[in-house]
Amino acid sequence: MITGIHTSGNFVNFRPHAHGIVSSGCFDKDGTFHHIPFMPDKEKLEKLFMHKVLKMMMSRDKINENVIERLMSWTHSGFNVYIGDKIPPHDIQARERAAHYLCKPCISLEKMSYKEGKVIYGESHNAKVCDPLDFLALLSCHITDRWERRVIPYGGCLPPKGGQISQEG
Repeated sequence: MITGIHTSGNFVNFRPHAHGIVSSGCFDKDGTFHHIPFMPDKEKLEKLFMHKVLKMMMSRDKINENVIERLMSWTHSGFNVYIGDKIPPHDIQARERAAHYLCKPCISLEKMSYKEGKVIYGESHNAKVCDPLDFLALLSCHITDRWERRVIPYGGCLPPKGGQISQEG
């Protein structure tokens, strides 16, 4: 599993969230990948994720029971799990696209323009317009500390040297 921590939403607002790439199997000692034909239940995974995050935040005194009760009463808790299409083992372009998405910056230069003293960010039909200093202030909350990592690998992310990927999955 590889996780990319992102901090921005569509309009450079502070919206922390994570994207992950999870393999559908594991490697053995010889480096051979074994496919596990299992697809997790999205709703159960979402509830488990929410429970773990809230438990961690409570253990660090960042929230209390009242906050959790209010959050649980909302129609949309703010926790969402998306399970995308499987990427075939030999689709290198799809694997690269997914990996690049984990590392994407908080802004896209293609979505940004400067006109008449204003920064315009977003799609033409739905853009945020603001003063340059206000835009820089929006960006400043996405600057990581020197020691922070935004892409975090877990487990064996790559097969050992010379390992083979099975043809099954």
